[in-house]
Formats: sequence, structure tokens, C-alpha cells
Amino acid sequence: MLLFLLLPLSLLPLQAQTDSCQLAPLQVERLPDMLTARAGHGAFYINNELVVIGGHTDGFVPTATAEYLKDGQWHPMETIYPHDDGLALQLSSGRVLLAGGHSEALGIGQTFPAEFYYPGEHRFEGFSCLDRKRSLASAAELDNGRVLIAGNWYADDDMELFDGQATFTTVKKVSANRGYPYVLRCGKNDVIVFGNALHNHQVVGCDTVDHLQGEPYNVPLLQTWQPMGTDHPMGSNSFIGDEAAGLYSYLLLARNDNGQMAFLRVDSTDFSLLPTASQLPTESPWDKIRFEGPVVVDRQRQRGYVVGGGYTDHRCYVLAVDYARQPAPLTLFYSEPLTELGNASPVMDDDGNLIISGGVDDSNFSPFRSVYKLHLDGSNVTVAAAADGHRFQWGWLWGLGVLGAVALGVWAARRMRNKESVPDDDDLDNTEEADDELTADDLHHDAATDQLTPAENGLLRERLERLMAQERLYLNPQLKLSDLVRRLSSNRNYVYQALNVEMGMSFAEYVNKLRVDHAKRLMEEQHELSVGDVATLSGFASNVSFYRNFKYYCGCSPKEYKKNLSV
Repeated sequence: MLLFLLLPLSLLPLQAQTDSCQLAPLQVERLPDMLTARAGHGAFYINNELVVIGGHTDGFVPTATAEYLKDGQWHPMETIYPHDDGLALQLSSGRVLLAGGHSEALGIGQTFPAEFYYPGEHRFEGFSCLDRKRSLASAAELDNGRVLIAGNWYADDDMELFDGQATFTTVKKVSANRGYPYVLRCGKNDVIVFGNALHNHQVVGCDTVDHLQGEPYNVPLLQTWQPMGTDHPMGSNSFIGDEAAGLYSYLLLARNDNGQMAFLRVDSTDFSLLPTASQLPTESPWDKIRFEGPVVVDRQRQRGYVVGGGYTDHRCYVLAVDYARQPAPLTLFYSEPLTELGNASPVMDDDGNLIISGGVDDSNFSPFRSVYKLHLDGSNVTVAAAADGHRFQWGWLWGLGVLGAVALGVWAARRMRNKESVPDDDDLDNTEEADDELTADDLHHDAATDQLTPAENGLLRERLERLMAQERLYLNPQLKLSDLVRRLSSNRNYVYQALNVEMGMSFAEYVNKLRVDHAKRLMEEQHELSVGDVATLSGFASNVSFYRNFKYYCGCSPKEYKKNLSV
């Protein structure tokens, strides 16, 4: 019977190991087209109005125009200066600061001029100029009302400070030239500046972070995970902290050399990866996905969004992450094909929907006038099979049915063999047989003759413990020894030695102990969580494995441990 049920698997496409990810249709509304086709522009949602400013239009020519959408109609405005790929930042006063941009068509050169946009009056006012000509600059407003600016496109760069009134002054050198760097507040009147560097007309990874009130420092995590470049990566869009409490936290999108993606979390000056319930998908059932743009955060819903498009299918994709939950669940929203959807940074309206205005597909010479509103109410979500960051299960509805039948067959065969059913929550800790979330291959190392010295073993152990403490990789139920080897830039034999010689544990024992310790903390701090929720949030792939490992390390079942906490 089991062999018969397994036969349909031969009809499924070959693919890598799968994780679960939510898949949901995306409701898209076409808004009135802009008066001017544009890309490289600034976009804002202010006073219930969508405002677009500057950029370049047909022929890759800078435009000194702006417009706002009100009552279903676009209203034209004239800027004082053109700002194509210029600085665009909404200030706490409500004004918008505009500065710099390309001096010529085709994205060439930089400019000095700065101006304000006054939303309530729909007017622009030129008032000063930058201390350095810039294009592709980024900025952050400090607590004292000043603005820190950095970034330049293939030209000299530094940090300069705008006093909030009329004066721009260079204040500090930077360690690398960057285009549209991340400029994030990390403390009271303090910022950090980082991102990929520009070198010999190429964009290269950079693990150095510049610090306004400190010295530059290196982040080893950025050697592996590079923040993805964006248009206008304003930190306020990606802020997930609590300014009143002095917590400066942000969520960014990052990619490694293998094409995998992850969410990068920045807490003040510290960097880590956000644990997610599954790896971030880079394919849909229809096409590969190219994600662009910043993470736009809806702080009320505690959700972050990043927008992407298919390479050939012209669909819009929105990857949502519920960042407050650990590990954070993912949802991939998808639209029907949209032939005029441009690559442009989205803005969020007051209802939590995203709006994309203009942008380009594959040519800066032909930007779009189209405007789309992406409705993100989270309804009609269905479960699909997401691959390990590289592939999606093609034909997911049929595939899930087949896999469900296979799982039922495996369960039935095991029940016949053992003459017992899988226990319920009351006796899971008594079971002797269960499927581990760690494969047998992870319990053995490759044969090798090279050995580390005791000192080297100790150093590798320290690096491993620091990595696990900072990034909590053990919360990923699909974690494998090869993942640690890659993150430590080591080899399988060395990591195996560090675990066995220094810690006296196998990889499975080490990871499961960390998960059990995490589970204990959850039960101590969040009494309302069920035992099943604790198992999932601690990285266990099944309740069976959770109960067995918890009893092994704690000498009691999770229910007994939780009960004793209330005594």
C-alpha cells in the first residue's frame, strides 16, 4: 500500500527540500496614470494625498515637475530645480527636503541645489545648496532637527549635516563611497551609514559601518549577507523599534552569494538575521522573482513588506513578514500579470496598503506613468509549498494533495509496524520512535585527516556560540550542519571537532539543547503560550521531538515544567 502511494511522487518535478510559506492572491487597484512618466523620483503619502516629485522622464531626461493625486485627479506642480535620483526626505515638521540629483540626462553628474516642498500649500521653495554635489544620497533626521546626509554616485563622499534651516556642513569622512546607502538613527542624535560600496564603476560588498559619533567598525555578518540596494532607502520606512524607549531597530532585505535572501535586523549598532519560519522564496509557481526596494513596515500590524516582480510573467509579488513573532511567518502575495508595473520604491497609505508610482521595467529611457495600489488586508490566504529559497513547488495545489496522501500512507505503515498510533499531547513524552528534524547525515562528519589544535578548537567554539547567541539559528527547524559550516567559513570536520571535543555533543544534541533552553525561557516569560506553540517557536519540527528532547534535558515533560512554574 505504501509503495502504491509513493508512486505519484515520480510525477512531481525534482526540487530542493521544501519549507512551508503562506501564498495569497493580491488585490491590485489601478489608480489614474500620472501626468508625466517618471523614474528616479521621490514619492510620499502626505495629508491623504499621493505626491511624486522629480525624477527623469522619457528619453532619460531630468524633469523639474511634480504632481499630487487628490479626489481621483492628478494636479501638476513645478519644482525649483530638477532632482533625478536626488535626496528626498520628509521631515518631522511636515516639509519635504529635496537636494541634489543628476546634473545631466542619462543619469550623469551631480548637483548642489536644495529646496523645500510644503505639502499644505503645494509649493516649492529653493533655499540653499549642499556642501558637496551629490546624486543617490540618503539622509536621516536627528532628534535636534538636523539632518545627516551621506552617499554619492561614483564620486567622492562624506557625511554632511544640514542644520534644519539653510546651512549644509561637511562633518566627517566615510570609509567607502556608496550610492543610496542606509543612513539609520542608532541613538540620540547619532546615525550609522552602511551598504554596498562603489569601486572602479562596480558595486561591491562592504562590511564596514561608518558611525557619526564613533569610529568605523566591521560587521562580519555583512561579509556573507549584503543589504540589497534600493531607491531612496529611507530608514523611517523600515523602522520597527520604539523611539520613545530609545530602541532604534530596523528591518532590511539582504542577499548572499548563493542568491538566498534573508531579513537583516539592525538594533542600534548591532546586526543579526531575523529568524523566519521558512527561507525566503526566490521563485513562485510561475516564475523567478526579483525583489527590489526597501522593507516598508506597517508598525500597527507589526508587518514588513518587500515588493518584487517576475522576470517574465509580469506579476507583482509582495513578501510579507510578521516580524514580531519568532520565528517570523512569511506570506507571499501574488497578482495577475501587470504589464505596466514599474520598478519603484513603494509608499504606504494610511490604511496600510502599498502604492507604486511610475518606475521602469528594463529601460530608463521609457519610464511608466502607471500607478498601482496593492491591497494587503491578509484575507484569502492559502498554504503552499515554498522551496529552500530557490524553488517553489510547481503545481502546488495538486502537489499538496499528493504529499498529504504520502504522509497518510507513511503514518499508516508505521502504525501497522508498531501496532500503535502516534500519541496525543498527554503521552508524547513516552514515545520511543519519532521523526527527527535533524537528518542522519548531520550526525556524522566527513572523513578527514586534518585536526585543529586545542586553542583553535576553543576559538571556533567561541565563534559558534557567539553566532548562535546573536542570530539564534537554532530556531530554524531546517537547520543543518552544513549551514553552520557555511556561516562560520569553516569546514565540516573542524565544526564537528569543535562540537565533539570542546562541548562533548553531536550537532543534533547541541542544537536541540539550545532549543530546549529557548523553550524554557518562553514558558517562563510567556505563560499564555500553549506547549504546542512553544515547540514551534523554539524551532522543533514536531511535538514528538520536542517532548522527547525536553524530557531528556530537563528530566520532566514540558507540561510538568510549565505546571511547576505556576506553583
